[in-house]
Amino acid sequence: MYCLVSFYHHTRGFVQHYDFTDGTFDDFFECFIRGKVDFGDYFDNLVPWYEHKDDPNVLFFTYETMKADLKSIIIKIGNFLGNKYLYTVENESIINKIIVNSSLQKMKKDQQRWSSKRPENMPSFVRKGKVGSWKDYFSPEQKQRLTEKFIMKTAGTGLENLWLD
Repeated sequence: MYCLVSFYHHTRGFVQHYDFTDGTFDDFFECFIRGKVDFGDYFDNLVPWYEHKDDPNVLFFTYETMKADLKSIIIKIGNFLGNKYLYTVENESIINKIIVNSSLQKMKKDQQRWSSKRPENMPSFVRKGKVGSWKDYFSPEQKQRLTEKFIMKTAGTGLENLWLD
């Protein structure tokens, strides 16, 4: 559900690609739930992709997992990339540098690095970085509707066990 909030802010903030600067979260929710956003229905893309999560050329982890244990994810990424990155993740000082440079505070200091110029009335590209902040946006009805769609679209895929809280 977090992806919907991020996608909403992405759509509003990239004025050179979207005409949605005045769109509300409620407007975007309706577009999202109907699959009327870029690339169509999110779940129609997520489910077939997830079938490949164990392929040797795919690395899968969730934002929630990364936030809970960033160091382990950095090591996992280094192992996945192999070669010189294997050495990198064995070096504690390099891992610590990666952790510092990927911190929310560090990324907020250099907004232009992460996105093009955004309108002044838009939140910064790097926003809260909190797990579960989507709850600040959803009405109870929206949460129920998206949860029902999530369960329906992901039944039997393994995805149905992710992100439901």
